[in-house]
Amino acid sequence: MRLSRACVLGTGVVPAEVPHSLEVAVEGGCFCGEVLVCDVSVGPGVIDLTSTECIGPYACDECFPSVAGTCELPPLAEGTYRVRVNGTEAFDLPVSFAVPAVAVSRCWTLAPPVDGGLFCDWPGPGLDELAQICHTESARPGESVEITVVDTCASCFDVAGACMVQLSGFSLEVSPLERHCDCPTCGVCEDICERLEMRCTTPPLPPGDYDVVYGERVSRLVVAEGPGGPTVCSGVATGGGGP
Repeated sequence: MRLSRACVLGTGVVPAEVPHSLEVAVEGGCFCGEVLVCDVSVGPGVIDLTSTECIGPYACDECFPSVAGTCELPPLAEGTYRVRVNGTEAFDLPVSFAVPAVAVSRCWTLAPPVDGGLFCDWPGPGLDELAQICHTESARPGESVEITVVDTCASCFDVAGACMVQLSGFSLEVSPLERHCDCPTCGVCEDICERLEMRCTTPPLPPGDYDVVYGERVSRLVVAEGPGGPTVCSGVATGGGGP
């Protein structure tokens, strides 16, 4: 079972030369009692994670949309590591001796696997200010919130990259990446805009009013008990064509 999200909570980066836990989760299912197991292998500049879902012997009246676990990292030298999950490139993980002055948490929504015929850059550039960003107006405490970033004028070979959301105080900074790909056997893209959606997931959020920051744009997310609110979007709302 491939991971959906990986987080470094409280430090923002993995501390160098000490063991550290990477908080991980699989989302988008109906889970009841499953256990998420993670095996870790480290090579020069690369961390390989192998995630497995073990089924639990439970009968449930309801199911849950995610299952969480940890990947126990060994002491790592300072640097940036490319993380592969079940053999597929997923995100870049910083390891540093630096200690943040305030608590910072970062979550990476993994870059999805790409078709075998595509040759893509890594990790991919960030998006410009024309991208559209959407999220719910409110959420319940303790939940992770999904933020969707949309490039309304992507190339037909472009694919989503990893997206990082950084939590510092009551600010959520969203940093999506987009991978530009070539396909030698596919011909050329038509000169039209394609719609490309990228998923970004926040760390679990305590109660409060949060600023969702994307470039120079800021929107509000309220975390409080009660039902979730409607979805709000900012930025370009039109454009794009079918695949």
